Amino acid sequence: SSKIVRDMKITNYCSMLIALMVITTSFPSCDGGEGDPIPNREEQNDGNDNKDDGKDNPGIVTESPYKPCFTANKVKELVIEEIKRDPNIPSRTESYYYHNIFSYDNSGRICEHKRFTENSNNIQIENITYVGDTIKRTYPDERGLDSFLLLNSEGYISDANGSISSRKYDKSGYLVGYYLAGYNDGNCTLNYENGNLVRESAPINTYVCSYTEHLNNTSLDLSYFLVRREGSTLISVPTDIEGKRSKNLPAKWEYVRGTIWTTYSYEFDSDNRVVQITSKHESDFSDYPTMTIYYVTYMD
Repeated sequence: SSKIVRDMKITNYCSMLIALMVITTSFPSCDGGEGDPIPNREEQNDGNDNKDDGKDNPGIVTESPYKPCFTANKVKELVIEEIKRDPNIPSRTESYYYHNIFSYDNSGRICEHKRFTENSNNIQIENITYVGDTIKRTYPDERGLDSFLLLNSEGYISDANGSISSRKYDKSGYLVGYYLAGYNDGNCTLNYENGNLVRESAPINTYVCSYTEHLNNTSLDLSYFLVRREGSTLISVPTDIEGKRSKNLPAKWEYVRGTIWTTYSYEFDSDNRVVQITSKHESDFSDYPTMTIYYVTYMD
């Protein structure tokens, strides 16, 4: 029976890969090529992908204020391995894999995001365009899910987004406060030291974070996903839209009550780029830690 189950998994995974190949060949890349140089910030608006379409103001061009981390370390794929434990037999584990594939426009910004899991043939495609002070996210295969993000003059989210609103940024661009709906006092605050987010206080709980000396210098804000989205396997793009990113990669995340904490370890390639991140999740409630492993590949 184990052989049948294994064969079924292999067949299912092959079907998923074939589906991905079909989608990839059906949609042209929004990038000029993997080897295209990243333009200087003064040169990044020389194409049409960063300008207003002119429908509302014919003849007037509006540049996007969005300012991501322009880096040669452009992430091509991020695979997240979530290792779960059997609640009845804690020593037994099972891995779940979440794939994220990214494409870039000629200005080095993420313009396409494909996500899928290895146990499903469903591949979700998200297209991202930058028009004036608005970022638009569309989903070709899923109607009604299109969304818009309104940016302020510094290129950060300015409008309400889901349950979060009233974002406040300091003069350096760091997010220092926001309001979380659904609570009597939904005011949240964030504190920084040496360019890194070290404490976030919210109605649910407060956590603190320490950092390594490794730089957070890929096209994805990995510190954001590891710290502010701790434990989540859902990668949202574009990054760098909710304030200036933390400078370094985290070492440890924990609730101030000390009941739950996560430690991070890293592996690097010969170019000193992070290629694997292991997050070890522990708590006072269990003797069996769980892990999430991130595998990173680049647009070489």
